[in-house]
Amino acid sequence: MLAVVVAALAGAAALRGPIEADRRELRLTISTSDLTTSKHPKIALLEALPGGIKAPFLAYLWIRSQQLKEQGKFYDAMGLRDMICDLMPHFPGVWYYHGWDMAWNISAATHTPEERWMWVHNGIRLLRDRGLRYNPDDLLLHRELSWIFFQKMGESMDEMHRLYKVRWLEKMEFVLGQPPLPEIPDSTQEGKRSEAGAPLPKEMILPEIRAFRMIAEAPPAFEQLSADAQAFAAKLAESKVVPGESFLLYYNRYSRDENLPARFARRPPQGDQPDERRERQVAEIMSDPTHAGPRGELLAFCRRKVLVEQYRMDPAWMLKLMERYGPLDWRHVMSHAMYWSSVGLHRAVGLELSKESPWGGLAMAEAKIRGQDRSLAQEGELLGAINVLNTERNVLNALKALAMTGQIRYDVRGREPIQYAPDWRFIEPAIREYGAAGKRLMESPKEPIGDKNALRNAQINFMSNAIQILYMAGRTKDAQRYYDQMRDSDLLTPTGEIYEKDLHDFVAAKISEAGGPTVMVALAFRHGVLVRAYRALGDGMGEEFDRNYNIAKRRYAVFSEGTGKIPRHMLNTFEQEDRIFLAKLLLDPRSVGMHMPLLAKVRIYQSDRLTDETRRAIYPVIQRRLRLECEREGFDFEKAFPAPLGVQLGPPAARAG
Repeated sequence: MLAVVVAALAGAAALRGPIEADRRELRLTISTSDLTTSKHPKIALLEALPGGIKAPFLAYLWIRSQQLKEQGKFYDAMGLRDMICDLMPHFPGVWYYHGWDMAWNISAATHTPEERWMWVHNGIRLLRDRGLRYNPDDLLLHRELSWIFFQKMGESMDEMHRLYKVRWLEKMEFVLGQPPLPEIPDSTQEGKRSEAGAPLPKEMILPEIRAFRMIAEAPPAFEQLSADAQAFAAKLAESKVVPGESFLLYYNRYSRDENLPARFARRPPQGDQPDERRERQVAEIMSDPTHAGPRGELLAFCRRKVLVEQYRMDPAWMLKLMERYGPLDWRHVMSHAMYWSSVGLHRAVGLELSKESPWGGLAMAEAKIRGQDRSLAQEGELLGAINVLNTERNVLNALKALAMTGQIRYDVRGREPIQYAPDWRFIEPAIREYGAAGKRLMESPKEPIGDKNALRNAQINFMSNAIQILYMAGRTKDAQRYYDQMRDSDLLTPTGEIYEKDLHDFVAAKISEAGGPTVMVALAFRHGVLVRAYRALGDGMGEEFDRNYNIAKRRYAVFSEGTGKIPRHMLNTFEQEDRIFLAKLLLDPRSVGMHMPLLAKVRIYQSDRLTDETRRAIYPVIQRRLRLECEREGFDFEKAFPAPLGVQLGPPAARAG
């Protein structure tokens, strides 16, 4: 018997060499290059043991970690799962499962909002910071990371989705600030051409892209910065402020950058303690206009550094996405859903955004799923094709979501801190990508099971919603163009009496069919026509105001056509909606996506287009903050914003406070 045992062990030892070679080729080996053994010293012993002993040990870890999770001992379970990941670093399924379990299951089993966000964030970090580090070209990990952003955080299935969106927005605002507002008013963007007759360069109209290009093209190494920027950094280093998050913290506090949220700003401490004196010195450096050039260069470097090192993102790829699809707001979770799906397709299957149509996997996957190629392809190839298909759909769905919710309004003091509005700049790219994908499907030589263009109904629904949004926002020409395009397209060919109506009746019928306007259609009205009307009034163009204001009133009437009542998503009269919007505009123009100097606010308030009833309604709301704004800019508040007749005011001291 002993001889048999010895012979068996000798045979196993002889086979270990070839088996280990196969494991290395399949990337199933344990990695100890990053101090894994110092973290788990027993791993060093496991590496020396025969494979037959490792397998039962790993099985035990899996079973025990699941038992601990079911008992609610999440941290103990995560400790064991951490060891499993370290033992199987190049097996993507391990990271996929643990990241998914944290973000979806453990988070839902906790009891406080912040606990739930912590576990969702832990799932993101596990996949992004560790799983992709060992498996940089694995499509499944990229897709799951994208899906957490899209479904868990971006959709409303989880009742804590608003908190997830706010927490992510706060993280991105710390790194990137707020995107700059458009420099060219909407009314001049449409159809504007250069002197040569060509369309204006995209970045001239979209300063968001121009601003992000500075980050994407910042040098990756500190030594590559200019001498002035390095000297500026050295000056800050004397006060213990170093490039990276430390620089961003103090820049956000003291730079007076108009694209930073007001909540970041701090007053320098006035005490005489060493730390207080140091902070005052940093505040002076950060706000000194003579340092504007090197400070801006160092800012771009630090933002790039944090994106790369902490968020594991590629700024060059982020810029490519913006150049192809539009001014992505990186505070928006859907922008990150698009990023991780698209960069995964790039790394795994060679997706290139420079191509006219990047949807290479869509037709291939559809053909395989239909069963036409089953006899020619292995099951593994079919699964790979399905993964490509689902990942490409993530990109397309994120783009559609940005068209419906791409504008973000964040007010930390509001009852609903984060609000979204449609961004029609993403409608054209979404329709373009739908068309490219549909064309590839229609060109496939395989006979379909059902509709050959599997995206047909989804595209019709998206275009119908987009047409309603554009129409209600006062962009009638764009709405008519897409309506004609949808009806005339050979790829779509929508049928039904509703598509034979004119544009106005089509929109009214769609709203009636749904029992009232969707939330996004209502928001398009609020942030579309009224913005254009009051921008014109602030510029002194009364007739232009009248035109847009009358359009707004007519569009509002469409809401109730066919319903006989005020729609469920707009419980106010038009006059009430108008006054709410006007008060927000005068208090904080950025909250409705506008630049507006104080003089333009004065023109609006004093315009004969405003009724006394409107002034009486908004004055108690606006007077305190506008009084402070007038004091800062040297305006006489009483002359600029005189109190309307009938408004009861307290003594001047009380009014000022």
